Amino acid sequence: MINNIPSNLYDSAKVLGGSTIYIFRTITIPLIWRGVLVGTIFAFAVSIGEFGSSLILYRKDLVTIPVAIYRYLGQPGDANLSAGLAMSLILVSVVLISFILIEKIRFRGVGSFY
Repeated sequence: MINNIPSNLYDSAKVLGGSTIYIFRTITIPLIWRGVLVGTIFAFAVSIGEFGSSLILYRKDLVTIPVAIYRYLGQPGDANLSAGLAMSLILVSVVLISFILIEKIRFRGVGSFY
């Protein structure tokens, strides 16, 4: 993605006296931030979907939200329904808020992710 940025943008900024950090901050980041955001969201979605590996590689000090929900709801007779539902609500809320933010950014007239 960064390799597709025209080199004349960087050359023009250097000729006009821009430092490397200034060029990165004012040219590179505005051009790649949407791709970085989409990559972050994909990584988040994949991490939610990796329930099986999270359960297999389980450690007591590191617990993911899906494993914690399973721990609260998966034990018959010992289920803590309120804690499991609260964690499920948190997980769904994070996904919903992420989706709403993406749609606001996408349709605010600046452009699209494509």
